[in-house]
Amino acid sequence: MIKISAVIATRNRKDSLYRTLRAILNQTYKLEEVIIVDSSDEKLEEAELRNTFLGLNIKYFTSVPSVCLQRNVGIQQSTSEYIFICDDDIESEPGYVLALSHFIENNGLNNAVSGLILEKNKNEVWISQHPPNTISGLLFKFVFQLSVWGELDQKIFSSLWLKPVVSFYEKRGNGFSFAGWPVITNFNSPVFKTKIYGLGASIIKKELLINNPFDEVLDNYGIGDNYGICIKLPDKVTVLTESLVFHHKESENRLDSGITYYRRVLALHYFLKKSNRFNSINTLWLIWSLIGSIILFVKNREFRLARASLISIIKIITFNNPYHIGLKKNIKNVCPKFNGGH
Repeated sequence: MIKISAVIATRNRKDSLYRTLRAILNQTYKLEEVIIVDSSDEKLEEAELRNTFLGLNIKYFTSVPSVCLQRNVGIQQSTSEYIFICDDDIESEPGYVLALSHFIENNGLNNAVSGLILEKNKNEVWISQHPPNTISGLLFKFVFQLSVWGELDQKIFSSLWLKPVVSFYEKRGNGFSFAGWPVITNFNSPVFKTKIYGLGASIIKKELLINNPFDEVLDNYGIGDNYGICIKLPDKVTVLTESLVFHHKESENRLDSGITYYRRVLALHYFLKKSNRFNSINTLWLIWSLIGSIILFVKNREFRLARASLISIIKIITFNNPYHIGLKKNIKNVCPKFNGGH
């Protein structure tokens, strides 16, 4: 059986972290070690951690606030061949790690594997997809090359004149829009593959993460970190749809939607420019997608997000993306400021 170490970056989320650790303690697969890298204002008590979770081999480290740095520290300190990247606000089913480990062993996988990540929608229902559910919604995303995250309902999109649009997404093969946004329209069970997926409950070979670490130029929340890892992986991320993990999206230590969106856009542009996979045409498509986002946000009276899109466009066309500047000047933990009003 392969050896797996869990790496958890945490900050100011003791209750959430303890929920995650209880889920790990209940796993039918025994992890070699659970490495916690803590950047909390009030640091956790290592003795309390060990006494509360006696069945876990906990190794505790402290760090300055930076999710990417914290993960890299934990990965470097690990002693296993595989790493279970574990967010501090997830809750996995008891057989989760065992199912992923068996899949890796049985398929000789040398990449990333994850279970199906579920999050609560506005109605407090756990969902894994949020696809467009109207023809106009799909066409808008197609025209502006925005993200599509969910299977397209054939009952809604069955018209012959829509076939070219549906075929476009089928041919993308769970990859990227022209603008670089994630496109996932195939959630086939029990396994599907996708170029971009959340890695907060994934198992990845340590060697891959040592050779391509989390990008420490990104802000202390690590916004965009999964994208940066995924585009450097040798193959698509494998997702096991029958292995469920619940992402609670803990509100503590979480930025508001305006600045989160702003930094996500800038991080996307940053990776488009860094990766040989993309070119200047993709950047133009990204700008076009942001124009579409502005239209959508204004229509929904989300003016703060509309302003974030506009400022992002300005930063891109004036070659003033703070992440690019940070990379050139070797500055880590860049935190682009955004004052978008209310």
